[in-house]
Amino acid sequence: NRHAITASADKALRLWDIRSGKCIRVLEGHTDVVTSLSLTMDNRSVVSASADGTIRQWDIISGECVGIIEAHKDGVTVAVTTPDNRRVLTGGADATLKLWDTFTGECIRTYAYTSGKPTALAISPDGLYYFTGGGNSDAEFWDLSTGEQIHRFKGLTTSGIMSIATTPNGRYILTAGSDKVARLWDVPTGECFRTFGWQMGSPACVAVMPNGKCVVLGGEDGSLRFYDILSGELLKAIPWHTGALKAIGISPNCHYIVTGGEDSAVGVWYADWEMAVKKLAQWDDGARAFLEIFLSLQTIGRYPQQKKPQWTEGDFRELLRELSLRGYGWLSADGIKNKLDEMAANCKGILSERRHLLEKAFRTGRQGSDK
Repeated sequence: NRHAITASADKALRLWDIRSGKCIRVLEGHTDVVTSLSLTMDNRSVVSASADGTIRQWDIISGECVGIIEAHKDGVTVAVTTPDNRRVLTGGADATLKLWDTFTGECIRTYAYTSGKPTALAISPDGLYYFTGGGNSDAEFWDLSTGEQIHRFKGLTTSGIMSIATTPNGRYILTAGSDKVARLWDVPTGECFRTFGWQMGSPACVAVMPNGKCVVLGGEDGSLRFYDILSGELLKAIPWHTGALKAIGISPNCHYIVTGGEDSAVGVWYADWEMAVKKLAQWDDGARAFLEIFLSLQTIGRYPQQKKPQWTEGDFRELLRELSLRGYGWLSADGIKNKLDEMAANCKGILSERRHLLEKAFRTGRQGSDK
């Protein structure tokens, strides 16, 4: 919540103190433009991708490069870390996607990509799926463990997909193309849940607030816009950058938004949210998806996979912190623990139901078309 990291065409990464605006550290090593950055979920390291064909993992505190992987011969266009902090998925100009073990540098799996050069990637919060966008008008929904395409969201835009983000509960994806519209898609049905229009230019990058209540869009016109995710209402528009926005970063506590644009400027915005005060409660089913995600990351959503969920006190404290950031800080720790123990006893069945919910419409349609 105190620092931001940026990258640019000068081949370097920079760590900034958000409050003072001072550059704390410059991370150098890439020999070509840095094309993508992805923080690990524990916020201890960052993975950078470059047109030089490599990805590098950096220790944020020391600034040391702790790993270099020769990922794609023709350059890496995009990279995103998995929620287990162990793997990174990369897309290359060679029209392939690769999944890497960042501990060993081993390529776990290579996926063919038929939509040209991948330009946008997102991984589901449970670590089971990934979403891609490229030069055509479609976004794709994939199984991370097998590389099987589950669904293609066709005709999202009249041109390529520029950015993809997932909501914290994994239920929706947010996409932006160059047709002046950003779209929120319901993953289980493949239907467009909401559109967010643009008058001048198009949305160039997208993000979802960690509390899941608001989407943030950056435009080719240099403006930053906040929309209510349920109503689609425009909450605020900030015209500041003089060039197109290229990246949006949001602090876990939802207070700071960092933007980067073609004008070579970095903007830091403070969001003063009104907090709803609720009475302490034992449980609320709205938080169930986050416990499902937690159990997935202790079993089938981690690498290597585990058969039974196991967690430490530190893991549980992190879950409590996660729920607080998602808007469930009013749930008691005992109530959460009791519900987690109950769900863990039937972990296999619960995670199977989760996968069925997300995939059933497409599996049924595929089976029907095969008959």
